[in-house]
Amino acid sequence: MKLLVSMGVPYKDVHKKNEGFRYNGAVVQFINWENKQVDNEIKYLSPVENIGMGLSMMFKGAYRSGEDLWIVTNTEVLQYEMTNNKLVSVFSDPSFNDLHGVYVNNEEIYICNTGLEIVQCMNTKGEITNQWNIAEYPTWDRFDKEVDYRKIATTKPHEVHINHIFNLDGEMWVNLGSQRKAQSLDNKDRIIDLDSMFGVDEKVLCHDGLVKGDFIYFTSVNGSLVIVSKQTLKVEERIDLNKSANLNKVIGWTRGCEVIGTKAYIGVSKMRHSKFKDYTKWIVKGDKVSLPSSILEVDLLTKDIVDIYEIENHSGAGVYSIIAVN
Repeated sequence: MKLLVSMGVPYKDVHKKNEGFRYNGAVVQFINWENKQVDNEIKYLSPVENIGMGLSMMFKGAYRSGEDLWIVTNTEVLQYEMTNNKLVSVFSDPSFNDLHGVYVNNEEIYICNTGLEIVQCMNTKGEITNQWNIAEYPTWDRFDKEVDYRKIATTKPHEVHINHIFNLDGEMWVNLGSQRKAQSLDNKDRIIDLDSMFGVDEKVLCHDGLVKGDFIYFTSVNGSLVIVSKQTLKVEERIDLNKSANLNKVIGWTRGCEVIGTKAYIGVSKMRHSKFKDYTKWIVKGDKVSLPSSILEVDLLTKDIVDIYEIENHSGAGVYSIIAVN
């Protein structure tokens, strides 16, 4: 089995750098899970016209469509041929800021623009054909159409922090991470409530929205996997990975999910400094050492972590997407 993992590689002095300037490498690794070897890597560097000087260079959310890999940097949407890892297309737009996810439906490319808190739809010519404002206030009341947001380090704090797009039986959905819910793009009243699974003191972000079989899988940054029924849109179960009998370290920033049979593969990014401490204060509890950037193999039947792969060669990598490629 081979897993594709998208990530950002941080500077060695990442803890000294400000938000939006911490990563200097966009990397995809193809990991052979059986022997824990990296079979191949994709590395990418944005051209200067697509990103501001010194701003973070990283891969974030990825989506596989047939033999094409679609993946975003903070300011671009890239298309690769998976048969030879050839870069086919690069799309960028002045409105792109802190992109987190992409989904391709025929010739419609859906983009999760986290910085401007909108979902955009783009055609294969790179033209924006539609957009949905996910925040409370109108997009262009909050932002300036004349500004090139590719040159802006960050627009945080975000109101809703959208971070993932998924297709549920032909209906497009977006994950609102800080509100711990997902909602339909075309009907805001259709929601998946994740917030009820977390205590009032758990100020955590939720990520993902992986549709597999009869379920939708979400992660929370404090080490949980939340499983939702596709039929009822209700939470079936929350698995707290910190309670695994085989774990002797604290799980860091949890994001990225793939499910194969009865196993889930969950991404962990080594904890970094954040000025938004409400989302990270849980990590300081206890005296265990934090996990490095890793992929966890979780048995969905026993709820235990049964294997751990530490990301090779890229200490402290920010892990985003995990996709099974064979």
